[in-house]
Amino acid sequence: MGVPEDSLYEGPREDMHRQVFVPFSQSGFPVGVAFYVRTSMDSKSMFTALRRKVRELDGGMPVYDMKTLERQLDETLSTERLIAVLSAAFGLLALADRRWQGREQARRAANGATNSASSARKCAAPFAKVGHASACQRPLAGASFLSF
Repeated sequence: MGVPEDSLYEGPREDMHRQVFVPFSQSGFPVGVAFYVRTSMDSKSMFTALRRKVRELDGGMPVYDMKTLERQLDETLSTERLIAVLSAAFGLLALADRRWQGREQARRAANGATNSASSARKCAAPFAKVGHASACQRPLAGASFLSF
């Protein structure tokens, strides 16, 4: 019998949960079993050797979902990596949009266009004459204004 250290069971964002480990022969209910094997062999050779050994011990025991610790970590962290990649992509899009807006404003300024802040100040000025178009009111084609 041993007491394991605190460990993350579900993933890096999950809290640690209390667990009880009992001997397989005393479990009293169907349960899956996971083994971790440390080896210096390559994974393909080790998987073959492990399957062969389990078949020798109990031919009816299924062996499935064998993977390296590296693959297990990749699967566990795939959601975290996806979030990081999407965040970076949207950040780059926002940066590109900001740069494009700056270039567009520079192009408009070079062509003599006014920015929206100065246009808003002109629109806020009181109208001096009734019937004359202000900076923010342009007459439509064919429209006439009445003077009193």
